[in-house]
Amino acid sequence: MRSVSGVGRVAAIGAVIVAIALVAIILFGGSSAYTVKAVFANAGQLVKGNPVQTGGVAIGSVDQIKITDDGQAEVSLKIKDAYTPLREGTQATVRQFSLSGIANRYVDLRFPEGDEGAEIEDG
Repeated sequence: MRSVSGVGRVAAIGAVIVAIALVAIILFGGSSAYTVKAVFANAGQLVKGNPVQTGGVAIGSVDQIKITDDGQAEVSLKIKDAYTPLREGTQATVRQFSLSGIANRYVDLRFPEGDEGAEIEDG
């Protein structure tokens, strides 16, 4: 039986460490997402992870859903950097992809005309 040399072991361990570091950077690193909160009277069947879309293009996802003191749904939306910042006057609507399925909802954003409206800050 042939044994692995010391250099080979060091190279294999180094490759494993580099792979673990790359996975950690991809999962936990990178840029922080732009997050906004939308309040809905009814966000029934909307769940964490549902997409946020505009014009049929996915631009983010639902990050968190909380019930406010007055019984409304406060939904945190993570938006991709290419579509940020949102502007005042942006409309958010909970829609469904089709009539079949229970949790097939998404948040549809409609932007105001032009660059009108102040920028909505992160958070």
